[in-house]
Amino acid sequence: MKSFIYYFLSFALLLGIASCGEGTISAENQGDTEGSPFIEVSQAQFDQLAMEMGSIKEMSFPISVSVNGMIDVPPGK
Repeated sequence: MKSFIYYFLSFALLLGIASCGEGTISAENQGDTEGSPFIEVSQAQFDQLAMEMGSIKEMSFPISVSVNGMIDVPPGK
């Protein structure tokens, strides 16, 4: 029974080590936006999502978020 556990743990360790490699990113998903504050949207994405150009305007959202928690405020000087 102990040998079964050792084989299982060895296999799990080997599997864990093998899965910790560098993943490859396809050229399609890889963007040149690293470090850039801009998002690039293709014309196909723009059309499919029915986006439209407009000006900045203030709007309220009809969705409210209820949360529970505690606020920790550091003492002021």
